[in-house]
Amino acid sequence: IYTLGYKTAADTLAKEVDETGRNQDRLVYAILFLYRHHLELALKQIIELGIKGQLIQNKKLNHHRLDKLWKDALFVVRSHWSHDDPEEFVQVSHVVDEFCKIDPWASGFRYDKDNLKQRSLPDANIINIRQVAETVGATSKFLHGLILGLSAEL
Repeated sequence: IYTLGYKTAADTLAKEVDETGRNQDRLVYAILFLYRHHLELALKQIIELGIKGQLIQNKKLNHHRLDKLWKDALFVVRSHWSHDDPEEFVQVSHVVDEFCKIDPWASGFRYDKDNLKQRSLPDANIINIRQVAETVGATSKFLHGLILGLSAEL
């Protein structure tokens, strides 16, 4: 419920911005944080299912690095389903890479300055919220399908 709740909140805000054309600059970081956190929780769910099903050794999931979480989640999925990788893996990798480029430590969307008082996201200029919503939406559907499949089979 947490995982889907963050996505629902992001979708609601993204729809508001898209339909009204207002508050994009005010809401963009909150929307991106919600989508990023949704993806983080989905990847952690896959890893937890892998641990439960003894597909992967117990992992510490007390970090926010999407790239590392995706690597472990991918290992779980490949360990359980031995057929060729679906093309959606490329999409997930792309989304994870994009979020990691902008906010590798999961703090840039939450705080305007880092611990050294520097701007958290100095290179984030133009973000198309509708495109982010659509891309994360497709990625989310795939990850949710993996979660449901793993849950049912394990």
